[in-house]
Amino acid sequence: WNMSLWAAVANRWATHKKILVVRREMSPPEHPAPRAQEKDPIAPLRKTVVKFGHFFVLNCTTDSNSSSSCDIRERSSQNYDYNDIGPTWKTFTFIVVYWSLRASCVVTCNNEPSSWETIVTVYQPPEKIELDPVPEMEVGKQYNLTCRVFGVAPIRDLTVTLLKGEEQLLVKTFEDHTHPEAGTVVVNHHIIAQKDDYSKTITCQTSLDLGPTGPLLKNTSHGISLWIMGEIPSIAPVLIYFTL
Repeated sequence: WNMSLWAAVANRWATHKKILVVRREMSPPEHPAPRAQEKDPIAPLRKTVVKFGHFFVLNCTTDSNSSSSCDIRERSSQNYDYNDIGPTWKTFTFIVVYWSLRASCVVTCNNEPSSWETIVTVYQPPEKIELDPVPEMEVGKQYNLTCRVFGVAPIRDLTVTLLKGEEQLLVKTFEDHTHPEAGTVVVNHHIIAQKDDYSKTITCQTSLDLGPTGPLLKNTSHGISLWIMGEIPSIAPVLIYFTL
């Protein structure tokens, strides 16, 4: 080979080495270092329902073989009444004589804390449902129907329905009610008396929907019959036979 050919080969090899170096510097590493994951600061939420005056048990457990190697505590909006302890768990019992409760388990093992919170919905079925008396009505005039629901909680989960026979006159809900305490609800509805209202029955129905973790509680008031002025019940003719 002559000198010019050797020079061309050397020049091409030098260029190839530069390309390899650039590609090696630009290519990403085959096994990038894993990124540290941030811990979620929000504790998991659980929900349950408890009737007013009943018990709620907060059960705090750990996967450790012995609870002595872990610190198990509760953090709640109310004071618990008594507790119990086992090999890998602690329980805290509350007598629910208040209208709201948030209770958390805080478990720390090997300096690694974890927690979860339970929101307790406290409920009470209606103590009483009453319909105000309705006077004898005159056809074409307006009258008021009033249903009173006493001692129910939570009111935000309550539905009140007024019925005339099987006909729904009014369905009232209370989603915007924010207070958890038991209270009284008054529902009013105006009707225009009609001739065919005679002897029809007015009832007030309540539905306390505590789903998905609680029951659906339904109750109905006593019924009141409507009376229309000047109307008398139709009486089927009675045939009387005489024998001689």
